[in-house]
Amino acid sequence: MFKLSNRSGLARVSAPILALFAAGCAHNAGDGEGANGLATLELTMVMTEPGGAVMVALFDSADAYGGNGAPVRGARVAVKSTSETAVFKGLPPGQYAVRAYHDLNGDGTLNTNPLGAPLEPFAFSNSAIVQYGPPAFDDAALDLEPGNNEDTLRFGR
Repeated sequence: MFKLSNRSGLARVSAPILALFAAGCAHNAGDGEGANGLATLELTMVMTEPGGAVMVALFDSADAYGGNGAPVRGARVAVKSTSETAVFKGLPPGQYAVRAYHDLNGDGTLNTNPLGAPLEPFAFSNSAIVQYGPPAFDDAALDLEPGNNEDTLRFGR
């Protein structure tokens, strides 16, 4: 079972991610790219240290991103170096946003301090900036076109 503190907006960063993994729905699947009108998103993830795993959730709506729905895709990526990649294929073109955290100790939880601030690194798509909580969907949104699309997640605290 996954645990999560809800004492701050930042702690909610992982609630949809944890729900995805707890339900056993995490996958990095789907086929198809530009020729059939579908999109591929390649995420380069840059961490400050190796170890643990990155938990990634991909959302296609502001409601789901805000915690009122499930991610459309998710991935758990083992972190063997300071740069790893996650690829999501077969996505309908449109707006998507990514929430991710680096689970350094492998406990399946975005660990927080007593005030609810994250103790483990996290990142959002589109280099969205965190100010008093997770960035809005519109700030983290990527416009995926048919074919290959890329973004870089830079993890910090």
